[in-house]
Amino acid sequence: DLHSFPTRRSSDLQQINALEWYKSVYQKLNLEEYTVTVIGHSKGGNKAKYITILNDTPARCVSFDGQGFSDEFVEHYRKRIQKRQEVIENHNIDFDYVNILMNDVGRKTFYIGYDYGKFGFAESHSPNTFFDFGENGEYSMRVNPNGQRPEMQILDQFINSTGRAADNDDPG
Repeated sequence: DLHSFPTRRSSDLQQINALEWYKSVYQKLNLEEYTVTVIGHSKGGNKAKYITILNDTPARCVSFDGQGFSDEFVEHYRKRIQKRQEVIENHNIDFDYVNILMNDVGRKTFYIGYDYGKFGFAESHSPNTFFDFGENGEYSMRVNPNGQRPEMQILDQFINSTGRAADNDDPG
């Protein structure tokens, strides 16, 4: 139900606040006359997906290295996710570690990351890693035709299998 308030069990306060802010801005600015795209990076990408799942007004959602959702959220909003996932695009660096921590929804495109800097892997989550910067402000982005890096696929499987196994063993 679009008019019911999200439950605290399946949503965190930041997500709820983002949705309420979006709804107020949508109404205040009369955005029904426009095609709306919500965009975010990391936790902002999670909020953009959250808004898109729970509100029918965004025509498109673009999430960069956005976090996914808990098992509880996915189960609670299964029908909404199935209805809205086709408008959600996930653009991830092939070595990003944040988007694998929870269950993602929507289409995924993986890019070859650039300029990981001094700390390498830890910096693969920075937005600038999407771009290969050149002279005079030129830049390029390159889709990884192989998708997510094999190392990250293994880490994804490990995190999800151990996390869910621990949840299943927890009696409370």
